[in-house]
Amino acid sequence: MRWLHTAMLASVTWYLMLPPPADGIPNRRLTFEPLSQWLMLDHFDSQRSCEAIRTKLIEQMPGSAIDTSRCVPSNAPELNRPKLQPGVG
Repeated sequence: MRWLHTAMLASVTWYLMLPPPADGIPNRRLTFEPLSQWLMLDHFDSQRSCEAIRTKLIEQMPGSAIDTSRCVPSNAPELNRPKLQPGVG
């Protein structure tokens, strides 16, 4: 049974997601919006890979909207379908 659990975890994709922007306010994001409304910036094979890129982006762009990003598993119940941000990926 353990191998089945491992196989299920291996099939999970991780999304680096950014909340939608607040109209007219630079770098302000609507973090309270449901995850189904967030923008998918990229996808990864593991949480570790997603978090590593997120950390690197935060270091490269301190104080930017990327600070509000999250790594979300594709099987998260509150996630319907992420939208791909135009021009990314």
